[in-house]
Amino acid sequence: MKIFVGALFSSWCFLIAVSSARAQTKATVTLYVNAQHPQAADSNPGTETLPLKTIKTAATAAVENNKQRISTQIIIFPGTYRESIDLGFNGQETETPIIFEAKEKGATIISGSEVWGDWVQQGSTDIYTHPWPYKWGLAPYPTGWEGWITLQPIVRRREVIFVNGQLLDQELSSQDLKKGSFYVAEEEGRVYIRPTPGIDIKVATIEVAVRSQIFQMHGKRNITLRGLRFQHDNTPVQGSAVEIINSSDILIEDCQFVWNNWSGLGLVDSRGVTVRGNTANYNGALGMSGWKLKTLLLENNDTSYNNWRGVKGGFTDWGVAGLKMLLVHDGTYRGHTAIGNQARGFWLDTDCIDILMENAFLCQNLTDGVFLEANQGPMILRNNTICQNQESGLLIGNSSNVTLEENTVYGNKDTQIRVGGGDARPVTDWETGQAYSLVSDHWIWRKNAFAGNAPSQMLMVTTLSPALWQPFGQSLDSHNNVWFEPGQNNVFVVPGGAHVDLKGWQSATGKDANSVFMDPGFVDPAHGNFSLLLNSPLRTVAGWTPPIAPGGLRCVDK
Repeated sequence: MKIFVGALFSSWCFLIAVSSARAQTKATVTLYVNAQHPQAADSNPGTETLPLKTIKTAATAAVENNKQRISTQIIIFPGTYRESIDLGFNGQETETPIIFEAKEKGATIISGSEVWGDWVQQGSTDIYTHPWPYKWGLAPYPTGWEGWITLQPIVRRREVIFVNGQLLDQELSSQDLKKGSFYVAEEEGRVYIRPTPGIDIKVATIEVAVRSQIFQMHGKRNITLRGLRFQHDNTPVQGSAVEIINSSDILIEDCQFVWNNWSGLGLVDSRGVTVRGNTANYNGALGMSGWKLKTLLLENNDTSYNNWRGVKGGFTDWGVAGLKMLLVHDGTYRGHTAIGNQARGFWLDTDCIDILMENAFLCQNLTDGVFLEANQGPMILRNNTICQNQESGLLIGNSSNVTLEENTVYGNKDTQIRVGGGDARPVTDWETGQAYSLVSDHWIWRKNAFAGNAPSQMLMVTTLSPALWQPFGQSLDSHNNVWFEPGQNNVFVVPGGAHVDLKGWQSATGKDANSVFMDPGFVDPAHGNFSLLLNSPLRTVAGWTPPIAPGGLRCVDK
C-alpha cells in the first residue's frame, strides 16, 4: 500500500502563493444569468427567478457597480452562451471584487461558435456546402516575427468547424478535401465540408467559430473566473480566447480553455495572478501563454495536446508549446501537467527570475519537455517528472543560476539534458533596467535521476563551443545524481563531440564524483509509475526520502 501526500514547499513559495490573489470577500450584489430560463431577459433585475439572459449584460452591470465600489458576483447557470465578453477599460476601475462563477463547474460554456444548419448536399456525394460570409484571409505576421520564421498559410488561417463536437481538418483546396475535413472558398463565398462516415448531416450539430477573444479584460483589479469553459474562439496567430491585460489580483480557477484556434489563456503585463486547477487542452497553438508577469502562481493546471494547427503547417517551435511564458518575475509553477503537445511541453523564455517549478509531469511531447531560454534566474526545478519526450527532456539555452533537484528525467528520445545556446544573449530586466549578457552558467544538478530506456538515447549532450562550455563546466555543481542507460555506457557528449562514459565525464569535468551509473529502480516507468523499488540507488545515493512518485507526488512505502 502506498500513501500519497503533497510535497512540502518552502516559505518563499508560500509567500508567493499568498500574495498572488487577493482574498475574495462575499459580494454585495449577486446577479444570475440563465439563458435556459423561460423568463430570462436582459431587462430583468438578475434575480434567480428573473435572471438575465446574457453574461455580457451582467458584466456591464458589474463594471458599473465596481465604479461605485459595490462588489458583484455573477452566477451563471448551465448552458452554452454564444457571445463575447469585454470588461472594457474606463480608467475608473477599483479593487472591488467582480466574480464570474459557473453554477455547476464545467457546465457553463462560453463559445465563439454558432450552430449552422441548412447544409446543401452536392449531388450524390458526401460533400455539403453552406454560404460563407467572411473574408478573413491570412492573418498578418505578429510584430517581430517576419524575417525570423516562416508561417505556412494553414497556420495563418482562423476558420474552425466542429461536427458533433469533433474538429474537422482544414484544407486549402477543394482537391484536398477528404473525409473529416472542410474547405473555405472565400472567393466563392462558400464553405465545403466532408463529414466522417456515419454522420447524418440532417441531425448533426455543426458549429462554426465566428468570434474572437471571447473574454477579455484590460486594466482590471480583483477579478475571479471560476468553473467556466471557454471554447471555439477563432482568434488567429498570437491571440488568445481569454486575454487578461494590464490587470492585477486575478484568480482563475477550475476553468477550461479548449478547442480554440490559437491560445486558450493569455496573460499580458499583469501582476498578482493565480491560475489554479484549470485545463487548457486541444488548442491550435498554445494552452497558456504569458508576457511580462509579476508574482504569478500556476498550480495544478493541465496544458496538453495543443498545437494541432501549428503542426499541420510544420510550426512546432518559435512561439508554440503547451505553456510558453516570457518575462516572468516571481513565478511558481506547481503540479503542472503537459502531455502530448505537438510542440514543447513547457517553455520559459527571456528575463525569467525567481522561478520555482515543482511536482510537474511533462511527458510525451513532440519536441522538448522543458526549454529554459535566455533567463538570468535564479530558478529551481524540483521533484518534476520529464519523460518520453521526442527530443530533449531538458533543453538549456543561455540561462543562468538554475538548480535541478530530485527530478526524474527519463526516456527522452534524443537526450535527457542538452546544454546549448550560442553567443551571449543580451537581456534587460524589465523591472530594474539592469542589462545582462547571458551564457549558460552557474547550474546545480543534485539528487536527480537521468535515465534512458534505449541504447540510442544520450544522457547529457552539449552543443556549446569550447569557449562557451568553459563558464558552464567551471561553474557547474553536479553531485549525488543517478545516471543510467541500458545497453551502452558512452552516453555523455562533451565539447568536440566525444562520447564518454561516467568516468570520462568525471575526469573531463571534475563533477559528479559521488554520482553513480546504475538503474534507478523505478517500479514501472513504461506506464508512468516512477515510484521506487526498495533497492533503488535514488534512496541511498540521491537520498530521496520519501521517494518521488509520478507527477512529483511523494509516496511512502507501507
